[in-house]
Amino acid sequence: KTAKWLFVPLSFYWIVKIVNGYESEAIFHFKKENGLWDGGFSLGLIGAGILIAIAALVVFIDYLILQYFIKKRRLVVT
Repeated sequence: KTAKWLFVPLSFYWIVKIVNGYESEAIFHFKKENGLWDGGFSLGLIGAGILIAIAALVVFIDYLILQYFIKKRRLVVT
């Protein structure tokens, strides 16, 4: 009856992307310390932040769409 359940997978996605970002950052530092670095930059945390923002935007849009249809259904039922 409500669309609040959409924020549960979003929070799980945030946690996974933050952990993934820190892991890619750790891999970057490991390569740099052991001479395996090829001169690139580590964008792991920035990429994770961008993906989190995109996921939050998609969930918010889905939430608004579901709220619209829930209100529309309530008007039809009553």
